[in-house]
Amino acid sequence: MKLLIVANDTQIKENLYTFTDVHGGSVIHYTHPVKCMDNFDEIEPDVVIFNAPDFPRHWKLAAQALREKWDRKIALFILLTDENFPAEEADKAAYLGVNALLSTAEFLNNNFSRLEKLVSRYRIAPERKDGPVFRTLKEPYNLMFMNPENLRFISGKVERELMNRILFFPAEPTALERINVGDLIPNCSVERNGEITTCDAVVRAKGEFLELEILSAKEMKGIA
Repeated sequence: MKLLIVANDTQIKENLYTFTDVHGGSVIHYTHPVKCMDNFDEIEPDVVIFNAPDFPRHWKLAAQALREKWDRKIALFILLTDENFPAEEADKAAYLGVNALLSTAEFLNNNFSRLEKLVSRYRIAPERKDGPVFRTLKEPYNLMFMNPENLRFISGKVERELMNRILFFPAEPTALERINVGDLIPNCSVERNGEITTCDAVVRAKGEFLELEILSAKEMKGIA
């Protein structure tokens, strides 16, 4: 997991190392917001943490630039604010796809409880340091399967993958309520590049997504 911090105060960066020491990942620090935005494609950050008091004129541009590349389920944008942050700016943040407003003071005091909850809510638990990282797909593909508990069809997109593991984001997150880690999902239907295949999968993690381990795949004959 890559955490990209945009702030003048290096103490925030230093404190974030206590988070990655426990949960894994790397910290990349910028003090120039424009250079940061220019390097989004190269870095492919999982989480952008932007200190609004340091750059009050740039956070909107950064949020917009990130959302033009990845949606809020794939790349988190967390805005750090202080007590002087206007309410109308909070409305703009929501419109621009900011995932959360957190306090700069929290990060200066090594309080990362809300950051941990956000990371767990929107994606899998962070990979261990120097461990494998799920690759963001430029062209997400369709996946559909039947919930083995209630026989309800669930459809959505596969947006990240790593070898035989994928991250599946359902069209309706509530559809995952009766699916649990360890469940076997047979006969998933995958539509990719104009071809349809089926596969069996096991649920390895769950949030507003499923991390699925693909067990087998075969072509569906006669379907183009």
